[in-house]
Amino acid sequence: MTQYTELILNYPERQKYLSKIGFERENITGIIENISSTDYTELILSEKLTNWLAFKWKGYSETSKYTYIIDNGSNITSVWENFKDSTRREIKKAEKQLTISTTEDVDLFYKINQKTFDRQKIKNPYSAELFKKVDAICTEKQCKTIYVAKDGEGNVHGSVYIVWDNNTTYYLAGGSDPEYRTSGAHSLLMWHAIKDAANRNHVFDFKGSMIESVERFFRGFGAIQTPYFRLRKYNSKVLKLILPLLYSE
Repeated sequence: MTQYTELILNYPERQKYLSKIGFERENITGIIENISSTDYTELILSEKLTNWLAFKWKGYSETSKYTYIIDNGSNITSVWENFKDSTRREIKKAEKQLTISTTEDVDLFYKINQKTFDRQKIKNPYSAELFKKVDAICTEKQCKTIYVAKDGEGNVHGSVYIVWDNNTTYYLAGGSDPEYRTSGAHSLLMWHAIKDAANRNHVFDFKGSMIESVERFFRGFGAIQTPYFRLRKYNSKVLKLILPLLYSE
């Protein structure tokens, strides 16, 4: 359920750029040396760290991935104006028939989330038990909201699960009922999440996707395409043969 493996570097104040790069090389190399004995290592760095040269020099391979980020949430009018025209129309249509509320019912969310995977005939990558553990921790830390979209008859059209840290709000997961896919619920839910992120003065991270249809949906919100890096190193020849067969990119 975790998108990134963040490396936290305590940069000295007022560093020159060349000193910053050297500082990263020295400290990241130290981190690598502490994990070098593993049979397989995989790290997915957030967009905050773009310097992965130290990993390359230690034998790691890299795959670029992409997320979409809204970083001017404090100016919510500008955010709305940057939406694709069709996205704005879909939200306006949905507002006429749907009401957005919040809930603590994680079972309801997972039920709606599961319907999306069922429609696509693919396996849900996380179990209900795992998601409940995540929800319990997020509830304890008061860093999540479950949004639900319902019509006037109480039918649930969709739901999204949003989490945040001190600076960023993340779209963790979502789903919609196939029976109401054309209602625009998912776009309206995302709009509410983006506005709440702006109220927290947060960056909004869609958490990316390499799936074409999902990427197109995220891009419709006028977010900035932002690269991040997946780094891997095999010290086991057996795992180098087996793992690519078990897990997709």
